[in-house]
Amino acid sequence: MGADGHFFYCFLQEFHLLLLLLFNSSEKVAIEYLNLCDWDVEASIDYFYDTPVLVDDALLEELYNRYKDPDIDMILVDGITLLCNDLEVDPQDIIMLVISWHINASTMCEYSKMEFLRGLQELRYCGEVP
Repeated sequence: MGADGHFFYCFLQEFHLLLLLLFNSSEKVAIEYLNLCDWDVEASIDYFYDTPVLVDDALLEELYNRYKDPDIDMILVDGITLLCNDLEVDPQDIIMLVISWHINASTMCEYSKMEFLRGLQELRYCGEVP
């Protein structure tokens, strides 16, 4: 790959990360909003944040049940490890700290049901259960 190809590849990676951070959602959702607004990034972001999104509570509950500990109604280390595996993220990656911050976890490596569900609602999670 030449210098121009490498620059373009780095640009795409940064653009992809920017979309995910700005839209606080998946690449698919970001692209849908960009398409709706003729690829005007500013208009797409405004539309995304101004348009209410119905988060499927049943989906969030299903996600919570996938990761919660079988003996206590919380997501503990084993559940977070499974979450990391599903996200294809190393448990020590900074993204897990960011997720814990967004979820507003009171204790590291532990998510209460309320923290997890409320955090995903605030993040407007509309994905799928792995």
